[in-house]
Amino acid sequence: MSHYLPPIRAAYKLLRDHFGGKGQWYRMPITRTYVLGCWFKTSIRGFWVHDGKVYAVLVNCRKSQALTYNDVRFLGRGVYELYCIDDPNNPIPLIVDLGLHTEDRERKSRVFEVPVKEAIPLEAFESSVREFLSALNLAGIALPPPPDVEHILDLFRR
Repeated sequence: MSHYLPPIRAAYKLLRDHFGGKGQWYRMPITRTYVLGCWFKTSIRGFWVHDGKVYAVLVNCRKSQALTYNDVRFLGRGVYELYCIDDPNNPIPLIVDLGLHTEDRERKSRVFEVPVKEAIPLEAFESSVREFLSALNLAGIALPPPPDVEHILDLFRR
């Protein structure tokens, strides 16, 4: 019998354990955004509400891609800029890592709360996203980022 749990169920179980069996999950419907000729899916999978706080939850489902602290800081900035900054509930980015780290025998509970002050700086995030979009263009997958767009994240917020 397999002990495999679908990623969202596994993340839900980790969150329940992390928050002492308390809290409520609200699923985020997966939507797609068309940017520079490519479709991008919603990054977060839902919101967790516990003790008067709302968390925007991103789940790293890839067992073979364990996250480092810098990865978590990068993802935290993305979650904040794309899902939290304009939300009146003021959610906190929460990263659930389902990756299997080299020192692990089995998946462990890795839940990272990433307040904006702990995320990478906005300028570094913007630069990385711009470079990623430029690479997609060089690969022939996407249109080039417009040079007159000061904040590249505005392309995703439209």
